[in-house]
Amino acid sequence: MRDRNSDLSPSRVGSETARITEIDFIRGAMLISMAIDHGSSLTRLMGRNAASPPTIAQIIPSTTAEVFFLMSGYMLGHARLAKLGSINVSFVLETWKRAWHLYAYNAVTMIVAAAVMIFAGPKLLEASRFDQIASHPFHAIGDFVLLRSAPFGFDVLQLYIIYFMFTPVFVALMMKSRAGALMWLGLCWLGVEIWVATIGLEHDETIAINIWAWQITFFGGMMLGIGRRYGAIARTILANPIVVRVAFVFLAIMAVAWLGQRYPHRLGLQEAPWTMPGVDRASLGPLKILSSLCVIVVLIWFSHRVQIMRTWIGQTLAVLGRHSLTSFCASNLGIYGVALAWQNTESNAVFWLAEALLVAFVFAWVSFTVWLNQTGVTGRAPATGVQGPSSMPSETGNGGSSPETAAGRPAPRGVHASTASN
Repeated sequence: MRDRNSDLSPSRVGSETARITEIDFIRGAMLISMAIDHGSSLTRLMGRNAASPPTIAQIIPSTTAEVFFLMSGYMLGHARLAKLGSINVSFVLETWKRAWHLYAYNAVTMIVAAAVMIFAGPKLLEASRFDQIASHPFHAIGDFVLLRSAPFGFDVLQLYIIYFMFTPVFVALMMKSRAGALMWLGLCWLGVEIWVATIGLEHDETIAINIWAWQITFFGGMMLGIGRRYGAIARTILANPIVVRVAFVFLAIMAVAWLGQRYPHRLGLQEAPWTMPGVDRASLGPLKILSSLCVIVVLIWFSHRVQIMRTWIGQTLAVLGRHSLTSFCASNLGIYGVALAWQNTESNAVFWLAEALLVAFVFAWVSFTVWLNQTGVTGRAPATGVQGPSSMPSETGNGGSSPETAAGRPAPRGVHASTASN
């Protein structure tokens, strides 16, 4: 009879730079959730006041962006930095090349979105902040080029670019002193929280994310990734049901409190009976961090318990997560399609249809670019498809490559051997 805990047994990784498909699945799920939520938020800023598709950000105080940053930092640390002995010129140039790649795609997407805005009315121009380009073109374009401001939906990718640019600096600090790097992240975040609680933090409304507070997600995930602890974390979650139960209970409490604050009418109330502390998006409040960590716990448990990577939806979301830059660009264009559809009809049924088409557009565009890569049309090396998963969490990086893999045999299922990361 099969041991019920056999899924928790150790497994060696076939490649020192292997990707973890469960993490790509989580990243893909967060990207889709962000896209839907951005479409809803943009139309609400235009005056739409009706039900929206449920997203994580509507149910609990987590915008999903912090989960994406944490998982992205982990993947970068796991796949590229775990075996890095020292900072060298090639590493710095490779990282900055990647940052430039992100920057160029973001700029081209913004230009295309600006072209689409010729069909926008005054409400959409104001809500999307593209009216600033019309009224103060040199100032608005200059701020975008310098990553100081962005139209609606582009701020998350801008922050991602900035963190990639400063990755070599943080890695150098981390190699000199892990404790010093951790202290830097903690003090920066704590300083912002104290500032918010005492003086009050003013931030540019075009980028409602504080770069100093949010760095704890990306660089903190990177530090975890370098230790390659995913296998141990996943086995701990699966072997200890109390961990998942605590996460579910905490998220349930947060959901009730969040709905009461943001949507009191859904609870039969006329106005919000309370104001939750510690959920500020700009400063990444402590309750927002705890909510996001609980979301990660639940998703890791879910992905392994139901073996989501054996399903088409799991594999498809993993592809989106692996090609996150393409997903970002497609969603940033798609949300303006949603806004234009609602602008021209002001029909909630049309809005829901447009949100569904937005998801389909992101999937289709990523699939198209993957096909181009695989056929060699883009000039890149063909990308390997996402492999089927293992039913057990892998010991990703706690050992080296196994003798079987060194001999040329396939890596264990559930781990993607490519290091390509968005």
